[in-house]
Amino acid sequence: MELILENLHFAYSSGEAEALQGISLGLRTGQCLALLGENGSGKSTLLKLMAGLERPAQGEVRLDALSLASLPPRERAKRVALVPQFPAFPDCTVLEAVLLGRIPHLSWRPRREDLRLAQDILERMGLAGKEERPLHALSGGERQRVALAQALAQQPQLLLLDEPTSNLDVHAQREIVRLLQGLLPEGNLIMVLAIHDVNLALRVATDVLLLQEGRPLALGKAADTLTPALLSRLYRVPVQCLPPTEGRPAHFLFG
Repeated sequence: MELILENLHFAYSSGEAEALQGISLGLRTGQCLALLGENGSGKSTLLKLMAGLERPAQGEVRLDALSLASLPPRERAKRVALVPQFPAFPDCTVLEAVLLGRIPHLSWRPRREDLRLAQDILERMGLAGKEERPLHALSGGERQRVALAQALAQQPQLLLLDEPTSNLDVHAQREIVRLLQGLLPEGNLIMVLAIHDVNLALRVATDVLLLQEGRPLALGKAADTLTPALLSRLYRVPVQCLPPTEGRPAHFLFG
């Protein structure tokens, strides 16, 4: 499976400056791309184009040679799942929320296999035993895991995440990172996440796109792109990379 972005340009209204200019890249199954940049650099906009929620003024997004813009919403939802920065849920239980992710695959009501899949995903997300709990009774980290479980219930080929650890405490952030790291080795998914935390990107991503004012500053493997020189250009502050030590991975310091 392959995701292709070909020379994407996008503006939110006619005559307005382009939010994205000349974005091209290719990803294959098993790769995780981190989108890094300052606020307003185009990270969330690029996710919306990949999800088919916005259409480019120029260029195309293709998944396995299919133009996502040409697919009906139901067919697109079978292939692409988006976890927004602030997931919105109806008043429902954990299990009901996850089963909402099965809607693109259903003809009427959940089947036995849909319930089994939802249960398997909840167990994997560490939410087994909380199926009947109302969402408002969950912590922020648990609700984020429910949002991820709902997206996985779509059985997508492309998983998009917008700031998946924002507004979470350190423990909840580590849990989300662990879950994301566990998704890639299965080899049946492409993952793209917009993120502010460079050190989290270093732990999760195989590839990185640095966006500056809607333009690509650098694109490549994480080890080649997450460097003090490029990050300093991106964020316009001094950057240091501290080498790994026992019990602590390599990480960046800013300022």
